[in-house]
Amino acid sequence: MAMRPYRNTINNPHLFTQSGIIAAIQSGYYGIWQSGEQPNWPTKNIAYTRDDKYRRRHLIQALTSPVASQDLQNLGYSLFMCSLNYPCKSPLCNYCRTKMQDRYEKRVLWYFNASQRQNIYWLTVLDDVTYNPIFDAPIRQNYLKRKIKRVLENTPSLKTAKAFAAFELDVKSPSQMLNKQKAMTLLARYNMTHPSNVAFMPHFHAIIDLNGTHPDDMRKAFRRSFTKPYQISVSGMWNDLTKQHHLSQMTRYMFKFRYQFADNIMRSKPRYDIRFDDQTMRLYAETILAMTGDRGVRQYELKYNI
Repeated sequence: MAMRPYRNTINNPHLFTQSGIIAAIQSGYYGIWQSGEQPNWPTKNIAYTRDDKYRRRHLIQALTSPVASQDLQNLGYSLFMCSLNYPCKSPLCNYCRTKMQDRYEKRVLWYFNASQRQNIYWLTVLDDVTYNPIFDAPIRQNYLKRKIKRVLENTPSLKTAKAFAAFELDVKSPSQMLNKQKAMTLLARYNMTHPSNVAFMPHFHAIIDLNGTHPDDMRKAFRRSFTKPYQISVSGMWNDLTKQHHLSQMTRYMFKFRYQFADNIMRSKPRYDIRFDDQTMRLYAETILAMTGDRGVRQYELKYNI
């Protein structure tokens, strides 16, 4: 009989927290990152570039800071200790997020396996920004879920549509915006009132099989309920790429959990290359903790006729 591989439970971050490791991270001890064991998970087939390596380090340092809450310090420790045997399961972890995206990609390809390419569309629904995301984001998530489902259920031509959607939070910093004046003028309609404060914008991305309904019918139905400028966007697939490629990319985009500022208003091309400052990092991570709870990232899902 084959023996199971040995697993040292002392190194299980879900059972034990080694305060010495947190103290070493807090002290800025460089050697803890150069032990040859960071990260503890295999990097092959994982979205983990050189920039990701440094972003991960800054994330863990921000979360384990002495000014962080105990929950955030525990999260930072779990991210540092994450391994093949003891995955942290956080969407903020490069390894666990990639594995999560892999699982969702397989699910979505199965959900829309029988769907005709010309019937599949990408829908984005924006919501008002918040400066208190820990409290507001879970509320807005549930509100958007109900409202999106009501549009689908109450529109006769969309009753037989099929949709898979996911909630996301963009973080916007006015100081990072390329077209600040135009962007702030638009975002004022979304309750972005502070020209210097970081704001969080809840929104949903959805993959929808319209089952023969014209996309203009869906646009009109959603715009009756979501009336702000640019609040609804609908797009189809590029002709030179396969249905499978589009579904895969859309699914992974839904669950990207970037801890980088989103400069994607009044720009020809979105930009996500500026890492959060430490305070924003902690606020974002605490919001993720508040929203996932026991259900994990399943809390972000919306399914209709699936």
